[in-house]
Amino acid sequence: MKVMFLQHVVHVGKKWEIKEVKDAYARNFLIPKKMARQVTPALEKQLEATKKQAESNRREILSDAGKIVQKIDGQKLSFTLWGSPSGKVYGSIGEKDIISEIKKHFQVQLSKKHIDFPSGHIKQFGEHFVYVNFGQNKIAKLLISLTLRTWPTSG
Repeated sequence: MKVMFLQHVVHVGKKWEIKEVKDAYARNFLIPKKMARQVTPALEKQLEATKKQAESNRREILSDAGKIVQKIDGQKLSFTLWGSPSGKVYGSIGEKDIISEIKKHFQVQLSKKHIDFPSGHIKQFGEHFVYVNFGQNKIAKLLISLTLRTWPTSG
């Protein structure tokens, strides 16, 4: 039976991979546990279309990388996180946060693999640098400003 894996199955298949497996293994283990689903001609066409779309998006981003780098290089993005008056941060700024802000301000769709943190997710108040790396020596440097938001004190 031909199945598409919905998650990584050790020594069998990776997520989104299409493979031929024994019918009993698919029917009794993979499909009931929602690890895979049977490939139909419609699903195969849909998967092929999705792959083509992802590839065209990737090529578009690479072809426009120079323009995107010029657009966002040296720009500043501001974030506010809850914290204590002593400076303790409740949470952090990660790839998803930066990607959504870039999309909102610059109308550019990126993925997590494009964002490079020099020292991990941002967990301290102040200004930090983050790099947007497209490969081929096309790197933009973003300034991330993290400000403190505290709860009002009653007194």
